[in-house]
Amino acid sequence: MVAVLVTPSAADAAPPGVDAATFLTAVAEDAYELVAGLDFVSPVVVSSVPGMEEIVWPGTPVVRIPDLSGVALVQAAFAALPHGEQAVLLSADAPDLPPLLIGKLFRELGRARIAVCPAAGGGAVALAAHLPYPAWAEAGLDDPDPVTALRASAPGRRMVATGPGWHRLRTPRRHRPPRPGPGGLGQHPGPAVRLSPPGVVGTSRGPHGATKPANNAPARAVHGRQGLSEPV
Repeated sequence: MVAVLVTPSAADAAPPGVDAATFLTAVAEDAYELVAGLDFVSPVVVSSVPGMEEIVWPGTPVVRIPDLSGVALVQAAFAALPHGEQAVLLSADAPDLPPLLIGKLFRELGRARIAVCPAAGGGAVALAAHLPYPAWAEAGLDDPDPVTALRASAPGRRMVATGPGWHRLRTPRRHRPPRPGPGGLGQHPGPAVRLSPPGVVGTSRGPHGATKPANNAPARAVHGRQGLSEPV
């Protein structure tokens, strides 16, 4: 299972002149579409922001949680997951995440209880864990060094693993992050995910042929081959 975590802070990187709610919806949809396209995992949206039902394909669970932060947010998100033995909790503000990085987190769970995808500049892009989420795991996605914090609280050695890192959109100035190479963070410019204007009529096709109207949400992510750019 891979859960996209949507919180109000996903709107913090909205560029000047762009409605924060519209930006948040587009960012969340971009992350969800990536997860929904993965093989062998079940997508879930865990959100403290209302209206996320509009961005998902039919049949995808959308779970509401309180507006929390830090350790409490991570613990509540994992506790709200509907089923499964392993899960990845992915921050919605991580554009154009290579699917390979999610696969590597699941692979690390073969030898550890928790695996972390670190974020450039501190924090984490994603946390993977065996369920139920360990009570000793006390680190939030925005903690400066969640890997060190988790290893300090773990009851044994080698219980916390790390995978390659990625970036998150946390300020308006990070709209063209480095484009990583195959192993993680790199130096190349990133791709483009654009905001299409509200009311655009059309359909896009999801898993098993399901269709979702393009005007279900105030804005939707238009997927290119590279990360989040200025709106058009």
